[in-house]
Amino acid sequence: MDSARVKELRSWAHRLEDAASEELRAAGRAIRMLVDEVESLQSRLARAESSAREAASSPPTTAQQTEEPAAEVRDPEWEGGSDDRYEGSFFSRLKRSFGVD
Repeated sequence: MDSARVKELRSWAHRLEDAASEELRAAGRAIRMLVDEVESLQSRLARAESSAREAASSPPTTAQQTEEPAAEVRDPEWEGGSDDRYEGSFFSRLKRSFGVD
């Protein structure tokens, strides 16, 4: 998502959060949380791409080093013993904002 769209969505969220109706304010909060999540994911992706480029451009440290399989990337927000895929940060915040827990 490009920055112009993110800016427009933030503007909509701000206007909706100032609305008289509770439903519109809730919609504004939901849009704001989604935009926050999109920005968070975009920054994580940019960091991962940057790390991958650096790793690809750096020469191996030794010629005898054997290639090991890449370690599995784990996201602690999605771990916790339960198999519920909807317990991530966005869904947790959304449920809390609506008083569902």
